[in-house]
Amino acid sequence: LILNVKIQENYRALSCLQYLFLNSELSNHLANTCDFIVPAPSSLWSRLHGRIDLAWFLASALAEKNNCKLKKAPFHLHWQLNKRSKMQDRKKIIEVGETLHYEGKQTTCLIIDDVVTSGYTLKRVASAIKEENCKYLTLGSAFV
Repeated sequence: LILNVKIQENYRALSCLQYLFLNSELSNHLANTCDFIVPAPSSLWSRLHGRIDLAWFLASALAEKNNCKLKKAPFHLHWQLNKRSKMQDRKKIIEVGETLHYEGKQTTCLIIDDVVTSGYTLKRVASAIKEENCKYLTLGSAFV
């Protein structure tokens, strides 16, 4: 489904993913325990090639369903030129399901991404909003 959405721009697959995501117990639990939701920004490469920003689409739908604030990632994070999945050095930075904690305010941010390749984007978003405790939710992982 993810590839059908991202590569073939299949809107039926997008509707299916949205339905599954919005009806997931985990998605709703995390949305109800956070103060705001931030979609991981897609790469500039993806935007220039007209790809659907799946993370934004799912994050905005989840925020609306759970009456949660939706915030954009800091502006400078939207200028990543290379897709992480196309880069040579893609070693795993974070474990799937790991919570990224930063000292500061007692608010919790839920970062949503479509597929975690190395964790680099999630780590950058979490560090850019470093006054928050960050959890993350992805549709899939490129690692077993």
